[in-house]
Amino acid sequence: EKAAFEAIVNELRLQMRFCTPIWGYGFKHHDLRVVKEFLEINDSFQKLVGPRMESELLSTDALDGSIYSHCDFDGLVLSRAHTVGARRQNIEDADLRKAYADFLSELAYASSLSLEDRLVLTNFMLLQDRVDEARVAFEPVKDVVLPRLSAGTPPPGPLQLQAAYHM
Repeated sequence: EKAAFEAIVNELRLQMRFCTPIWGYGFKHHDLRVVKEFLEINDSFQKLVGPRMESELLSTDALDGSIYSHCDFDGLVLSRAHTVGARRQNIEDADLRKAYADFLSELAYASSLSLEDRLVLTNFMLLQDRVDEARVAFEPVKDVVLPRLSAGTPPPGPLQLQAAYHM
């Protein structure tokens, strides 16, 4: 039975065809490669486990821009002493508020904050005029980035410009 399964899967791979029910039998036959392929194709499972799943069988990473992407906000108004609009909110700009909420939702799936997460968090804190909290969020990043900038080598990750800017 397992030999037939492997032969069918190999033939379908040669034809570059994927069949969900057949790949599902990878669980029964304990075929890790087939199970991994099954999970990589299964969007509903990936949504269920969230954007920050890291395991031998599946890795989802939101930094590719599929879930969260870095954006600019035009005309940002910070509410300080006076209310802007009907009620006072920490973030008056609706687009910024949504982007921040999406980012926090994504972070809920993270086992720890990466350097990129800390850079983005620092940026959001500064946009909200939360300077002291931004300094705390940026401190671990500074310890990694500052020596690299001093040595003339670029900081790690896709957010090199933001890291240099916050220095």
